[in-house]
Amino acid sequence: PPLLAALAAAASAAAASAACCDDGRGQRAFQRPALLCESSPPQATPRLQQRPSCVRPPPSSSIAASFEEEDTTGADSAFVLSQQHLLRPSSHNPTPTMVPPPIEGLSGHHLRHRIVTAVIGLPLRGQAYIAKRLQHYLDFFHGAHTELFNVNDYVNRPNGDDELLEALRTHFEQGSKGKQSHAIIYTTNAWSAASSQWSGHSKSRRRWMHNALEAELHAELHLVEIQVNDILEHHLMYIQRHRLSQEDPHYEDHIREYSTRFVTIQEDGTEDDLNYIKVIDYNKKVVTNNMMSTFIGSRIAPFF
Repeated sequence: PPLLAALAAAASAAAASAACCDDGRGQRAFQRPALLCESSPPQATPRLQQRPSCVRPPPSSSIAASFEEEDTTGADSAFVLSQQHLLRPSSHNPTPTMVPPPIEGLSGHHLRHRIVTAVIGLPLRGQAYIAKRLQHYLDFFHGAHTELFNVNDYVNRPNGDDELLEALRTHFEQGSKGKQSHAIIYTTNAWSAASSQWSGHSKSRRRWMHNALEAELHAELHLVEIQVNDILEHHLMYIQRHRLSQEDPHYEDHIREYSTRFVTIQEDGTEDDLNYIKVIDYNKKVVTNNMMSTFIGSRIAPFF
């Protein structure tokens, strides 16, 4: 009948004008068939009307080439120039990781503060070992490039204390030109370095270090005191095997004499203004004071 034919023609026109197209990303959108889709010719009846087929444009040759092109830049491109040495195997890092550590920009202004960390304690308590491990830890995991200063290298010089202060000054002045401003001072032979102001074995020497760094270098002092009580394991596994105890048969007398001079960091309030951490018996007990006030201090504390 003419009425049914008219209704069928109207339905066919509406279906063609609102053709459904698949955009190739799992989404369906109604678009004009003249723009995106190539519709099939109309059929005689609506039941024979075929669904328009979408024509996807062929991928661009430049885009396809970009996917097929191999990355030839290498792992060095993920590291800044000052950290590319971490890719090379070394004795303490035989299998380097391919994940770059933080750089100065990620640490913000925190690493620009001048910090000097002094590792102190009785002789043969592992000060040098802790200093070197701490340096590697701050350098690799936090991007704080740290320089080590051995107090024993300045002991036998006429102006050894002043020379160490000038060496720290040079380090910090170079740090303002792109290097991180952090230093660690330690001793490899505590009883030989007892005469130095930088030994830190008494309250007066620790106060001198704090005042000198603040007045001369505008730097903060962090103290790390290593305490190991008379543990048999430490005596057998470390002291007796240490190079100093094997070279000097009177090492026990030196330790006994040094212990009469050494004054542990006081917890009676007289040194509460200092930043320090006390590691007792292989971190069985750790005491911290003001270490969370700086970025470096907040990273040193969880190291132990």
